[in-house]
Amino acid sequence: MIKTLTSVTLGLALLTVAPAAFAADNNPAAAPAGTYKSDPTHTSLTAKIGHGGGLSNYTFRFNKTDITYTYDPAKPDATQISASIDVKSIDTGFDKVSTAKDFNAELYGDRFLNAGKWSTITFKSTSIKRTGAVGTVTGDFTLMGVTKPLTLNVTYNGSAAQQGNSKMGFSATGVVKRSDFGFGAMVGPLGDDVHVSIETEMVLQK
Repeated sequence: MIKTLTSVTLGLALLTVAPAAFAADNNPAAAPAGTYKSDPTHTSLTAKIGHGGGLSNYTFRFNKTDITYTYDPAKPDATQISASIDVKSIDTGFDKVSTAKDFNAELYGDRFLNAGKWSTITFKSTSIKRTGAVGTVTGDFTLMGVTKPLTLNVTYNGSAAQQGNSKMGFSATGVVKRSDFGFGAMVGPLGDDVHVSIETEMVLQK
């Protein structure tokens, strides 16, 4: 009985302490210096595109996104960010078991993203403007072999030491006008603007 009560008391104590122990610090100076890479299990890139002339905003994601940067807490705005997206990792969530059609393959095929010719989408930052925990990151965005500037709205979610790792967390949104990159397939039935949302936890490399 005493042992059971002790276990319950310990469990309640852990529940009480855990939220504070895992709370992120929103001060950029609190994050340690070094090279950070995105944690694939805690990184998502989703996108929405208008469908049916505006009937809906069709949502899909890319499952393989690599982001990296080297961080100096004394000069956070000097951080240069690189990101790469595997085009063939596009995931519509369409259940191809119910039909012979592979919708993902159709989208990364010759008619749309043409991954056979352009296998990656890339972003390299050129400037960061920040006010507290929010700001913008502008960079060179390359889609289907065409490079143009793209600005993302970014929120710094803070840093934390969790499970032996130092992490920084970010949320970002942006809009890509796909016809600017020569991606004009079915503009009209499909929207021209692609709304992008990124959530990522960046892990300090040891």
